[in-house]
Amino acid sequence: QLKSDLARALNIWPTDLCTELGRYDCFDFVHKVTLGGVAPYDQSIYRPNATSALSAPTTVERIVISACGARVRADFSSPEEAALFNGLVVDASGRLEDVNAPEVEAVIERLFHRSLVREPSTQEVESLKSLYQEIATDTEVQTPTPEWAWMACFSLFTSVEFLFY
Repeated sequence: QLKSDLARALNIWPTDLCTELGRYDCFDFVHKVTLGGVAPYDQSIYRPNATSALSAPTTVERIVISACGARVRADFSSPEEAALFNGLVVDASGRLEDVNAPEVEAVIERLFHRSLVREPSTQEVESLKSLYQEIATDTEVQTPTPEWAWMACFSLFTSVEFLFY
């Protein structure tokens, strides 16, 4: 379910969501058992575990960070074909010209529509704008807008609301 929800919401082919070492699919091979699946042929695991694996939350985060990174890389490398992060006005240093611009709010709304299938509250919009400002003031961040996009995506797609509702 997570695989299909992420693929649909991020507009990415399921096979491109996450690979380990650039070769092994996270869902169907590397983390299959951790995510509640079985592996009868490769690992002789014929029934899913009765309880969640201790590493399941970390595995989910690892998959989502990879999937969000793929979406951000695709959108920022080809802005004219961007699926989620289109319309942002970015200067030469990779910073938003205005965090309060309507285009930023449109991106935030699009993220909420795709992830949580609802409108964001005013507080949620302001929270993501505040996240951008924190990232933009960090002296070690070279390109704050893609970093912000990546972390905004990650925060919504690892929320309890997305994962369980």
